[in-house]
Amino acid sequence: MSVEFEVNPDTQALTISVSGHFNFSLVSEFRNIYATIESVSSITINLDETDAIDSSGLGILLYLQKHYDCSRENIQLIKCNSAIIKTLNMAQFRKLFSY
Repeated sequence: MSVEFEVNPDTQALTISVSGHFNFSLVSEFRNIYATIESVSSITINLDETDAIDSSGLGILLYLQKHYDCSRENIQLIKCNSAIIKTLNMAQFRKLFSY
């Protein structure tokens, strides 16, 4: 399980890639992102290498949205597998995030 991130210096777009299980064990890695990057214009979460997401992972996404004060249009979850999409839909995240 790991989290990698980068910010486009021209657009201030943040891209975060999560691998493994997206769960509580990643909280400290996300806190490092918040501590490193003060503001962003948009956020892309790449879940291509993510096996599953649980309620803690969903909570991390909500906190990320709140921390950066982003709207649904400014946060995109990409490359979600069918299990992740099912979890996101059950949590009604379609109202909060684009995926």
